[in-house]
Amino acid sequence: MVIPYVDVNPRGNGYYTWSERKFAIATFLVGFLGMWVGMITIGVFFRGPGWNLFMPWDYWTRTRSFRWSTSTCLTRRIRSEMGAMLFGAICVLGWLVAIPGAFWQWKKDTPVMRQLACCATGSSQRSS
Repeated sequence: MVIPYVDVNPRGNGYYTWSERKFAIATFLVGFLGMWVGMITIGVFFRGPGWNLFMPWDYWTRTRSFRWSTSTCLTRRIRSEMGAMLFGAICVLGWLVAIPGAFWQWKKDTPVMRQLACCATGSSQRSS
């Protein structure tokens, strides 16, 4: 959602028209309509019993729902509530901490990351 506001096009500074900000507006619309509204539509209208995907013309057969839900459900394999909480906490921490940390370690010596780190700390390093 921030893409239209961080567009570096100087001609469209202060106003947002299609002729000046085609990339920013198109990216925003694809992200909103394609990903947000599209995924909500799939989740609401194409989901059947057992969270399985069904086409609108398919029948919700009991054998299909039962077969999918017993063979692929990960939460049935975790028996205790504490184990499920630990598994969820590990997944969330991995997503929010480990992956960004690994990306930072991988890219920290690039000029873009050094500039971002410099701007985040408030210091400016200007070379003459």
